[in-house]
Amino acid sequence: MEASKIKHRNDRRHFLSRLLPAGMISCISCPKMLAAAQKDHPDDIPNPDDLYKVRSEMSYESIFNFAFRDHLIPMLKELSTRYPKEEFLEGMKEAASQAFSRKDVMDKSNKNLNQVFWKHVIEREVIEDSDTAFELRITKCLWEKVYREADATDLGYAIVCHTDFATAEASEQKLIRTKTLMQGDDCCNHRWICEP
Repeated sequence: MEASKIKHRNDRRHFLSRLLPAGMISCISCPKMLAAAQKDHPDDIPNPDDLYKVRSEMSYESIFNFAFRDHLIPMLKELSTRYPKEEFLEGMKEAASQAFSRKDVMDKSNKNLNQVFWKHVIEREVIEDSDTAFELRITKCLWEKVYREADATDLGYAIVCHTDFATAEASEQKLIRTKTLMQGDDCCNHRWICEP
């Protein structure tokens, strides 16, 4: 069932269980429905600041579509019409690389993007994990999927993939990569080498 239909159904259930008099509820429904409605919509959030910390029922793909496909990509496409295309893409690469080479940005990213996240947004195979090198082969990537479906892989490469070189450098590593899904290859072949 579509998320909007589920939400609508849950909103109706919430309305009935909270606003109609208890006598009417018992006439048109059963106690199990009330229990389910209360479970689906907890009103007892201990602290108003915790409102944003309640887990979303959205899939990773829905979140990416909302954030990238529905908001960021259309804005960037519109902005790109105001500049020569290559100049715009180079500017995006430069700005994204500068942002992601900053230690504070990297620290926040590493703190928030744990292994559970990565497990749901990329499909990867570890090729090497040694003291001197770490190599991954990525065969599925949610960023690539969303940018490809939005016909914006050039933007995706500039602001998602190209930044990998900046983050490697900021971590005192060297990134060697000859292929990316975003550029139409069969995989991304990342190899990070620890610099002495």
